Amino acid sequence: MAALNESLGDLAPAAPEGRAAARRPGGLRASQRRRLNGFRYLVFTVFGLFFLIPLYAMVRFSLEGSKPGTWSFSAWTQIASYPGPPPLLSSIEITLELAVITSAVMLVLIAMQKLASSSVAAIRRALQNRLGRIVSGRQRLEELEEVRARLGRYEEEEAARREPARREPLHPAEDMRLRGGCASFHRRRG
Repeated sequence: MAALNESLGDLAPAAPEGRAAARRPGGLRASQRRRLNGFRYLVFTVFGLFFLIPLYAMVRFSLEGSKPGTWSFSAWTQIASYPGPPPLLSSIEITLELAVITSAVMLVLIAMQKLASSSVAAIRRALQNRLGRIVSGRQRLEELEEVRARLGRYEEEEAARREPARREPLHPAEDMRLRGGCASFHRRRG
C-alpha cells in the first residue's frame, strides 16, 4: 500500500507558489465565493432587521405598563376579558372571510387560465396537425405530378413506336428514277 501511495505521490502536480497561486482559477473562484458569501450575509442581515425590528417594537409597545418605564401583561389579559364581542375576534372573522373570498376568486381565475391555456394548446396542436397534412399532401402531389410526367413521356414514346415511320419527301429526280424503274420493270414482264 505504501508503494502505491508513493507512486501516486509522484503523479500529483507540484503546488504553485507565489503569484502563480493567486492566478489559478481555483483561487479566483475562492475569492469570488468569499465576496458572494459576504454579500449574502449582508443582505440577509438587512432584511432580517427589516422584519424583526417592527416585531420587536410591537412586542415592546404591547408590554409597556401605564407608567413610563414599567412593564406589564395587562394589554394581553384585556384581550380575553373584554366585555361584549371583542374587536379582535371580529377582526379575525373579517380577515378569515376575506381569505376565503380571495381563495375562491383565485381558484376561479386559475381555472379560467387553465381552460384558456388548454384551449390554446388544443388549437396549436390542431394547427400543427393541419400543417403536417398540408405538407404531406404537397409532397404526395409532387410525387403524382412526377408520375404523370413519366406517363406522358411513356405515352409519347408508345405513340411514336406505333406510327409508321414517316419518310421525308424525296428529291424529284430520285422520285422519277424510282417510278421509272418500277415502270420499266413492269414493262419487261409484260
